[in-house]
Amino acid sequence: MFALARYVVVFGGWDTDPVRRYNDVHVLDTVTWTWHAAGVVGDAPSARSGHTACTVRVDGGKHAVLVLHGQEEDERLCADAHLLMLE
Repeated sequence: MFALARYVVVFGGWDTDPVRRYNDVHVLDTVTWTWHAAGVVGDAPSARSGHTACTVRVDGGKHAVLVLHGQEEDERLCADAHLLMLE
């Protein structure tokens, strides 16, 4: 989870009953206090929890989310990085 201007972006996560990991993206608008699901174009990172995410600037100042590592459904540790572009 991280904040970008008026938005809070959440990627992935997990639930305990039953144990399940997610790879979806949700955005909270802190002005209107409304949530919406963000669509992903292209290959999404695998479902995971315990990862790290931060915003970075790429391609002339555009914002992106860098998602690093985490743990997949089968308890396997992820050793990868993904760049999710924000529009």
